[in-house]
Amino acid sequence: LSWTESGAAWVYRRDGSSWNLFAGLQSPAPQNLWRFGGAVQVDGDTLAVAEGYPVGDETVYVYRFDGLWNLEQVLQPASYDESFGQALALEGDTLVVGGFSSGVLGHDSGNAHVYERAGTTWSAVQELRPATHGAGDNLGLSVALDGDLLALGAPQRFGCCSSTGPGKVHVYRRSAGAWVEEAELAPSAG
Repeated sequence: LSWTESGAAWVYRRDGSSWNLFAGLQSPAPQNLWRFGGAVQVDGDTLAVAEGYPVGDETVYVYRFDGLWNLEQVLQPASYDESFGQALALEGDTLVVGGFSSGVLGHDSGNAHVYERAGTTWSAVQELRPATHGAGDNLGLSVALDGDLLALGAPQRFGCCSSTGPGKVHVYRRSAGAWVEEAELAPSAG
């Protein structure tokens, strides 16, 4: 079977000063245009691979390395049509999945899902939507994670669906197991 734009993720390993192909991963259920590998994050022995945008079942596959890359868990949003997984951040047992076209707070308002791993099980622990965002913000188009600090990009902030306004970055800090918004960063006027 041949699939158009079904995608793949290629894992390379460094050997001295050269990089050699180590493994090729494909979707467990490839479909036309589902673009497995649209976003990828790796941290140590864990690899997260997104699939499904712009069409298909939005899915993030989490793999664990134990000599081979084995599928550990499949993550999907409660509802589709939110671009789930087009931005990923992975560190240790925390995975952040951006969903920039979620329309819960208006068309393309966006969100981010936080998952945590206990043993070999990933569980959704929090969905992030800042109080000050709304339609057209595309929150979660970019995500970055460093320890207990998380940044979520909202590139169309104030531009509601026209891409004309300045973007913002929403900064969260993990405190007592919950992510709490600490700052909203935006370019200065002028």
